[in-house]
Amino acid sequence: MKALIGDTLGGFVFLGVIALTHSIALAIIASAAVAIVTIGLRLARREPVSSLQWAILGLVVGLGSVSLITRDPLFAMLKPSFIQAGIGATLLQPGWLGRYIQPERLRLIPPRALVAAGYVHPLGMFAMAVANAWVALSTTPQVWAAYSAVAPLVVFSVLGLVVYAGLRTAVRRSLRGAVAG
Repeated sequence: MKALIGDTLGGFVFLGVIALTHSIALAIIASAAVAIVTIGLRLARREPVSSLQWAILGLVVGLGSVSLITRDPLFAMLKPSFIQAGIGATLLQPGWLGRYIQPERLRLIPPRALVAAGYVHPLGMFAMAVANAWVALSTTPQVWAAYSAVAPLVVFSVLGLVVYAGLRTAVRRSLRGAVAG
């Protein structure tokens, strides 16, 4: 759970700052600062920095900078597609999901099931990137805002449930096989 919070804290800071101040610039700066501090603390403690954390830092700082420079609403609407595709590409590593599972539970999950479950999220991220780009390019900013407020939450919830159910089923099968064998 600690890893998940550390990897998503910048996004929550972005949402909180934008809700409180209505300033995209301030939200981008705060989110980038959180990403930089998070990685800086890990490096100072000589802890490993995951590729997902590096990708988030690069996307937040890089795309945030472009957002601040261009002030283009279309770029702002397309930015989630770049982020989702970038994170999806980063997650195309076998076993990345193991970082977010408690070690005692991780031992129960068959390795093939963990790898397969880990590919559900990047596929979902790529699908969301395409859907966001389509909505951004073919609708109004108001429709896009409504979509972006609801769709990611729904998709991530469904992906989480699918992965949970799949891993739970794999563990049950593995345990049954161990008892029978």
